[in-house]
Amino acid sequence: MATRNDLAEKYSGRPYTIISSDGHAGANLLDYRPYLESRYHERFDAWAASYVDAWGEISRTVDEDNPEQDSPFRYGVFSYDQAVNWDSRARLEFMEGQGIVGEVLFPNTVPPFNPSGALTAPGPRSAEEYELRWAGLRAHNRWMAEFCGEAPGRRAGMIQVYLDNVEDTVEEIRAGHAAGLAGVLLPGDNVLKLQGYYRKAYEPVWAACAELGLPVHTHQVWPNEGIQEGSGAMWVGIMESEWFSQRPLAHVVCSGVLERHPDLKFVVTEASGGRWVGKQAAMLDYMYADALTTDRYPTFTAAVAGEAARALSKRPSEYIASNVYIGNPVDYAGALRAGTQNVMFGADLPHSEGSSPFTREALQVTMSHLPEDEVRILTGITAAECYGLDLDALQQVADRVGPTPAEVATPPDWSTMPRYPDDTLCVYFMRSGAPAATPAMG
Repeated sequence: MATRNDLAEKYSGRPYTIISSDGHAGANLLDYRPYLESRYHERFDAWAASYVDAWGEISRTVDEDNPEQDSPFRYGVFSYDQAVNWDSRARLEFMEGQGIVGEVLFPNTVPPFNPSGALTAPGPRSAEEYELRWAGLRAHNRWMAEFCGEAPGRRAGMIQVYLDNVEDTVEEIRAGHAAGLAGVLLPGDNVLKLQGYYRKAYEPVWAACAELGLPVHTHQVWPNEGIQEGSGAMWVGIMESEWFSQRPLAHVVCSGVLERHPDLKFVVTEASGGRWVGKQAAMLDYMYADALTTDRYPTFTAAVAGEAARALSKRPSEYIASNVYIGNPVDYAGALRAGTQNVMFGADLPHSEGSSPFTREALQVTMSHLPEDEVRILTGITAAECYGLDLDALQQVADRVGPTPAEVATPPDWSTMPRYPDDTLCVYFMRSGAPAATPAMG
């Protein structure tokens, strides 16, 4: 089997095969209806007629206040009503204009019966709510499978699930895999409903994903009530999203999920940079060693975590190095230094806090200092390996639309980088390494 370095050498000199590990798509609200079981149609019609997403109201205000910003590529929570979510041809044209040839697709629009956006709502909290929202998630999965089928080999769609009923979850994972979807998206945390991936009851979920070769994902979430509680809560939501996005990694390590399923890939996407992975790995290794103490007077960690630590055959950092993938860390150098080489570029399309619509410039900002083989591995080879994509087929597209090694190796010209009307750099460039001395940052 060819290694990543072998593949980098094989394609050396040709345009880069850019696969975005972080994209978002979904049907327009009413267009979910045909994918929903007919017994829910009447209730769907009533729900859709009265549904209002408060984020949409903010989006319209933002656009009115900043007409220069009017674009189909808006901040994540504002982008649910943009046609690029569901218009396959328009999306492909935009991707190729950015030099992107393939995408991993997470949800973006509002599935039937959801109280708010796909990544902002808490999980269902009653049997009736679960029934309706589970039907809505399954409708989204059917839509996603069809959308991916419109661009064969170029879209790796996620199977959305809840964990409230493990039998339902496993059945939907198998159905999604049979329909051609390429990974599983676990429900994220919300202060109104936290997840515990360490629970023994979830073992059939991990077993099914390992059996089918489906990577398991978490994605950055909005963890609190947010807009319903005002701007202070929204600020807190931004701050806490980092911690809640990083929380699941310890769950699958400490509970032995990666020990029991050594081939399972656990992917953390858009979780605020990459350096945190190294910090968490170091803390887990310290606690692991402390838990295994055999002194006459064991430590507190040994008393409460010794059994779990003894069930592991490796240090936590070793599982992280082999099984954990980081999608769209923005800080690629930090992610690579953090203890895993499984790092993947992500454009976050259509979210403007990602690299779109300036992906070519973003590659210069984040990767112009890297050698060609590393850029190839970061931007395409690792993702193709993770999701089973055909690199030879994608390279044919890249030869037509991809950025060349010379283009990416060109250092960024900060004077020409995209800016907002107040002359600050676009968000992505401020997050990804713009030097503090630029005029945009004072």
